[in-house]
Amino acid sequence: MAALLALLSLTGCAAQGSDGKAGDEGLGGKADCATQDACDDAAGDSALAQLGLGRFFEAGDTWTVAWVYRNDDSIHRDGVQQLGNATFQEPRLISYEVLQRGEASFGRTTRPVATIAVEAQTTTPTPFQTLVGQPFNNVDERIDYTVNALFNPVSKSFYALDQLGRTVSYEVDLDGRSNLTMQFDSVPNGYPNIDRIRPREHCDATFFERLNDPDHRPYTACWDSGPELPADLEAVADASGIDYDAPGIHFGPTEAQPDYMFWQPGKLHPTFVSGPRGHGILVSQSAR
Repeated sequence: MAALLALLSLTGCAAQGSDGKAGDEGLGGKADCATQDACDDAAGDSALAQLGLGRFFEAGDTWTVAWVYRNDDSIHRDGVQQLGNATFQEPRLISYEVLQRGEASFGRTTRPVATIAVEAQTTTPTPFQTLVGQPFNNVDERIDYTVNALFNPVSKSFYALDQLGRTVSYEVDLDGRSNLTMQFDSVPNGYPNIDRIRPREHCDATFFERLNDPDHRPYTACWDSGPELPADLEAVADASGIDYDAPGIHFGPTEAQPDYMFWQPGKLHPTFVSGPRGHGILVSQSAR
């Protein structure tokens, strides 16, 4: 598993959980229905439930992520320097809240949808007060994103302050056939493409060795124990009380979704995320 950290510096269609029944995936772990909006037997079902990870969101669900932003290293001309000498900021807390739950039509299928608000957390719980920094002054005061139960994106709403201190907002419709990524937003809100990938029963060494090489990685997702966490998040992880070693699904990054994610059963958010923007861990949640 140590190789994972060195390399770090989705899944549906009859997919099974940790009971040992893996899907019949090919190169990259893509199911036969990868070109469709969803697998035929997935219509109306939550991708999380199909994977054995839990249920879809309910209004009132909340969770908190400790996020470490990666500093802009665009001044580095050397590609090796960019990858090997990246610098990071101190951990900061990001809060998530499910504002509403509804339904929407996708072709001839109606699926549940949920809208989640994301913003820098302004209050710091006691266990983390000496371990995290003050809220980051983000470009956006808040970002609301809407996804359906297969985690296909629907829309994003951005809220920011203008020069007079007034809140202004605008909404962007998203392509439901794409992935919800966080690479261009000021707060993290991405997910792996979990509705059309079948996880393997176990990860092997090759998966982690080729984690960032999806064209030659033998599959895209697999069940295994948790990864080693970056040093800057170890103390925060200890304070959270979450068992990060417990088994979950590892999702390898793809060209469309460049973040590696580890998601444990019962969690409302990936337990660990690492990508070009930085890395973060889930530190608390409150399920309705």
